[in-house]
Amino acid sequence: MKPQKIKIKYIFLSAIVLLVSQFASYESVAQSSKNDCQSYENTRRLLAEMNAVDLNKQFVQLFNQGENRIADIVKALDDPNKDIRQNAQVIIRYLGNDLEMSDLITSYGKGKTYTVAGPIPIPLREWDYDSIIKSYKNLPSNSYIYALAIDSSPKAKNVLNELTDNAKNNPKANQLAYENVKSVNPNDFLTDSSDLAKTVLDKAFFVSNEDKKFATSTFISFNEAKNKALVEIYINRGALSEEWYHVVINKTEKGWKFLSITPVATS
Repeated sequence: MKPQKIKIKYIFLSAIVLLVSQFASYESVAQSSKNDCQSYENTRRLLAEMNAVDLNKQFVQLFNQGENRIADIVKALDDPNKDIRQNAQVIIRYLGNDLEMSDLITSYGKGKTYTVAGPIPIPLREWDYDSIIKSYKNLPSNSYIYALAIDSSPKAKNVLNELTDNAKNNPKANQLAYENVKSVNPNDFLTDSSDLAKTVLDKAFFVSNEDKKFATSTFISFNEAKNKALVEIYINRGALSEEWYHVVINKTEKGWKFLSITPVATS
């Protein structure tokens, strides 16, 4: 075969290979895009159906799988549906990971998420401190009071001391919440991991010794990495005198620690 014909044949084959390669690449991108779309729609459906207060199966699934779905959950912070945005916020707060919490705080500045919903995970951020002073006018929710107590930073301790002093002369302040945190040691670990639900209740400084007689504690779920766990505490003093708390604990080298404490319902 003449050299010129060999060269043309080589160029022709190279062009075919290139076209096939590009087509395969386009197919791969298209399939990836389709998978991403399906992944988001699946996560969005779970967010639409979840109920954190009742701990329904969609919420538990999102807590368990949330870190694998985190790109979808962060994307949902910009969803047109306000309930989807709100529930995405709640899941991010239950998981309490730094990067996603930063994304959440950024979303507040976009004006798409208006009300803080869900836990207050530690460590507290500057946005949290600003909220205590500006939004709550020195009357923070119990979740913030408990978060200040379990946060080990000097700033958290100083702010809690200041709020405690202010609360003494403020009839609107929740005196019981401040009384509950007096004995808190932020460096205290939940070392007994054989029964996390029991250990959480034993260490539940926000539940009085009297109320612990009427309290039950239930393990709900680990996250997928099993370095976070969600426990529900239920206090039943009788009809119209019930309380529910959600407690997230985080595993460290020294043992489990409180990540967030959230009063979720009363009757």
